[in-house]
Amino acid sequence: MSLTHKILEEIEIHAKNGGLVIDPKHASSKNQWIRVETWIGDQKKGYGIGFSDSDDVAFDDTLAIQREIDFVADKSYKEAESNYFELRSKNTKTEGNPFNWHSEEKPVNFSEEIETPAVDLEALCKILTEASDKLFEGIDTEDKNENKGIVNEEVSLALEKETRRYVNSEGTAIKTESYMAHVAFTVLVRDKEGQEKEYIKTICTLNPRELLDQSLINEVIDDLLKTAKDRINCEALDSGTYKVIFDPKALGTAVHEALGAHLVSAQHVLEDHATTFGVNKLEKQVMSADISVYDDATLSGGWGSYKYDEEGVPSQRTVLVENGILKSYLHTRNTAAKLKKILPKKRPALYKDGRIYFDGHSNGKARIGADDGSIGFPEPRTSNLIIESSNLKTRQDLIDQLIYACKKDGDKFGILVEGGSGDVDVETGEFRYYPNRMTKVYIDGTQEPVSRAIMIDKPHTFLGNIKILGGEYGSDKAWCGGSSGIIPSEIRSPWGLVYPVEFKTEEDEVPKPRYVEKLKRKPTSQPKSL
Repeated sequence: MSLTHKILEEIEIHAKNGGLVIDPKHASSKNQWIRVETWIGDQKKGYGIGFSDSDDVAFDDTLAIQREIDFVADKSYKEAESNYFELRSKNTKTEGNPFNWHSEEKPVNFSEEIETPAVDLEALCKILTEASDKLFEGIDTEDKNENKGIVNEEVSLALEKETRRYVNSEGTAIKTESYMAHVAFTVLVRDKEGQEKEYIKTICTLNPRELLDQSLINEVIDDLLKTAKDRINCEALDSGTYKVIFDPKALGTAVHEALGAHLVSAQHVLEDHATTFGVNKLEKQVMSADISVYDDATLSGGWGSYKYDEEGVPSQRTVLVENGILKSYLHTRNTAAKLKKILPKKRPALYKDGRIYFDGHSNGKARIGADDGSIGFPEPRTSNLIIESSNLKTRQDLIDQLIYACKKDGDKFGILVEGGSGDVDVETGEFRYYPNRMTKVYIDGTQEPVSRAIMIDKPHTFLGNIKILGGEYGSDKAWCGGSSGIIPSEIRSPWGLVYPVEFKTEEDEVPKPRYVEKLKRKPTSQPKSL
């Protein structure tokens, strides 16, 4: 049996149209959850699992908290008991062994307290409102009907401190604290065709004082405005296949969706029967032989780093792909124990020779994000995904090779994509990548912005089509969603040349023109209040 107690202290502030939409005096919140997980059974026959959680927990009242823990623990035990007997009633000859298992891990005792960084909230609010105002006034469309340009904008700040306590009946007792801050700058752009697209730039940091760096804020805003301005009057990219250079954020996002986010989760492979990177793919080539991919939760200063996972297992650096060969999965204690039991039967040579990186223990990837008042059930999730090449070229090599390949095949241009987001269908393996910025690169070296296209691909096709990695490494700090909630994750990657890549033009419903004349802003010398 295990108990998790989480406290999340948060400050959220939003600015829009050049003003705050949340009173800073009421921007703070403090929430807490308790979660009890129970396993009933044994290592020989297997376990039934039950868990229960609650966000209806009293603050600073030990007796009230103890009573709520008793209530939640009782529900968890009864659910585990019911699950165990339900699994025992199944026909194992026709359905296989339905039980759960638990890897054996050493007990851990660890406790830390971090100093909460001092934050000048008034100064941050001033920066937010000025940033919002700059975005609002950032583009003059010169369109009399004002039916294109930035039609909406918002700047959002979140400061979060999480305190987590975890104990289990095996002797582990852990207390950890973490602090993170992030700002999102968002603009909704309507282009000349009346199509709308949202562009977002973020600053994620473990040190909130960095958000007071006005030069950093201005750099992000200027880049966002340039992206928006370029896209107002540009053409949509026609559907088709192209030769593409991905910047570090774009390549990292695509590999995150095609490999690291969910498809190498041992839970999806073993329990959901996801076959994209099934057990039969272990020790098989899935990428170019000069590419390796790691998940490193121990990375110093990593946005997705942590000391212990949600099951009390120490964080680790895990080799997922080495020299193009699939080596391992992301594991919880349950999936590690399951794989240990089935691997000798499905791939006996691999297990016997020790050629894959798996020793029967969890690699510390059990994670939970707190969403909608629940902290749910942990599943194997990525932390900091790192893409490396043993044959790294320069960025200019990628451009030269792009132009050479285009000339050779008679293409007039290739594509440069920057930033973006993505998602994946775990059952089919199909994933989508939504570029933040797209540019045609003609064979004479000239460039032209394009917009409104998404990439739809299969993991093995995309990963196999990565031709060259090169240029400086970049990182992208963001959030990853899943059935166990939203968690912080980071990507570190070089640039990449990939082809062929299929893009599909996005077509949305065109908004109606404005019928009411837009109000004119007063001169900035006038007060903004009415």
